[in-house]
Amino acid sequence: MILSFSFQCRLFMAVTVIGFFAAFLYHIVFALCSVSRTHGIIKGAADIIYWCAFSFALFFFLLKYNSGEVRPFSVAGSFLGMLMYYILLKEKTDRILYPLFIVVKKILLFILNIIKAPFYAILCPFYRKINKFLIFSKKSLQNRLKYEKITLGYRTKLFLRGEKIAGSKNKKKIKPQNKQP
Repeated sequence: MILSFSFQCRLFMAVTVIGFFAAFLYHIVFALCSVSRTHGIIKGAADIIYWCAFSFALFFFLLKYNSGEVRPFSVAGSFLGMLMYYILLKEKTDRILYPLFIVVKKILLFILNIIKAPFYAILCPFYRKINKFLIFSKKSLQNRLKYEKITLGYRTKLFLRGEKIAGSKNKKKIKPQNKQP
């Protein structure tokens, strides 16, 4: 399909605007991840999901308005829009986004603490008893594991030397070998 020059210019400008907004949305996602201190795997998953959604939206736009033809100027326009955002507005939006997200995070944690308070008041006596039981269980399991390591090491040494292990249920009777003169 042959496109007019004016249509190609409008398409380039539209793709540049899409790239600009895509960089802004990515900046929001990045700020949310850094304020919430998410794990690296979650950040990676968010990046993959974001870039898949962006590429799907860009190619859907190109499919609708450009008959599905991906031209180099459309890809360059999206990168140019992203570059323009990061050069022109990144620092200004950082000054707004990070304090805003920190305030929102504090408000959400406050609301979560209010919701959590009645459950904590009800479960607090049980929590202490369960916690004592878990600490006791952990210590006894650690002592048992240490004992098992010691006995396993001792039994391994005896086995390698070919000696009988005391208390073993599988006692084999050794037949005397016939000595021929």
